Amino acid sequence: GGGRYGSTSNAGGGMINEAGSPTVAKCTFRDNHAFGGGGMANYDSHPLVTNCTFINNSGGKGGGMANGGNGTPTVIHCRFYDNHGRSGGAMYNSNGAATVTNCLFAGNTASHGAGIDNWNGGHATITSCTFAGNTAISGPAVACGAASGFDPSSAELSNCILWDGGDELEYFAPNTITITYSAIQGGAEGEGNTDQDPLFVPGLVGCYYLSQIAAGDTADSPCVDAGSDTAANLGLDTLTTRSDEGVDIDTVDMGYHYPVTGQPLLMGDYDRSGQIDLADFAGLQNCFTGDGPTEVTPCCRIFDFEPDADVDLEDYATFEGVLFGRLADRAPGPLSGGVVGARPLLRQPGGDRHSMGNMKMAPTVVDLIRENFESFRRLSSTATGPAHNGVEVQSVCGPLFLFACSRASRIR
Repeated sequence: GGGRYGSTSNAGGGMINEAGSPTVAKCTFRDNHAFGGGGMANYDSHPLVTNCTFINNSGGKGGGMANGGNGTPTVIHCRFYDNHGRSGGAMYNSNGAATVTNCLFAGNTASHGAGIDNWNGGHATITSCTFAGNTAISGPAVACGAASGFDPSSAELSNCILWDGGDELEYFAPNTITITYSAIQGGAEGEGNTDQDPLFVPGLVGCYYLSQIAAGDTADSPCVDAGSDTAANLGLDTLTTRSDEGVDIDTVDMGYHYPVTGQPLLMGDYDRSGQIDLADFAGLQNCFTGDGPTEVTPCCRIFDFEPDADVDLEDYATFEGVLFGRLADRAPGPLSGGVVGARPLLRQPGGDRHSMGNMKMAPTVVDLIRENFESFRRLSSTATGPAHNGVEVQSVCGPLFLFACSRASRIR
């Protein structure tokens, strides 16, 4: 294998483990490439991989990670973003048995199994994971298959969220996938399953927290308190699905649980740097929808200040005011509006907040933006890269408000 960053290899672009049992913790594997396991390859190995991030790795089999032989890798509290592979955009399993717990798979792409592909005897036990915004010809979340003469593959999922556009699972007999106590876009048979929208909202670490009235949101996600066991029994009671970072207690929530940071959420802070700056402005360009209501992707809801289910000129005016300190009034009060994903300007851990409900912009700022609407639209079109669903906006240039070119950061 190569090094951790920017490496190329036939197997394990970032790291390869063969007949070993290493513990790999708090590592980032970024921009690596290999035919098998762009980020990491494990063969006849039993690694423990915990609190690691796999970003923009690529490979023929397993863009983020490939597991082969008779190994039993354990992957816990990891995040897989924007990885690419022909089979298994984020993870590929062939033979052996992988255990995947409390992991987030977002923005990965593949022909088969953008999240996880099990092939030729591969098996995965997947618990408390979220699959969102992944893209594949078949099985955007999980796929199972086998060539003629090989052992069948299988997957068992529980307490998960699969929300990639529908047709989440792909398999054919004798391969099997069982799923229970999970939210699946398009639905799937199994005890405790639902096809209701999980109602994602942004939080301090990413985009896939769950809407909860107790956290100041306008509705409760159907995934809250809907799992198969208690959070304590599953070891998730020190983690959170709430944007105010209240920990999960009693019956476990479905999906990925984020770490608790103890920091406030700042509306408009797209790259989670702790301040509003030009990098956030670059991210705003691909999130702009105009007057709605319309579908606002989870990561773009960080800009819906009003809130009203769109990212329009009013939201842009508030963002510009925060950026340049032109707020005419900022008073605490109840959160106004009514849309899931609505966030106050500053959300303190535990739910204390300064509301956007009573915030007003100086008329001269709003008027200036409205007068330059067409210029803003042209400016928005200069942002490179695909429409945002957690995908990096590469750069933005334009004359409006004398904004300079800036590079946006990726956050999920």
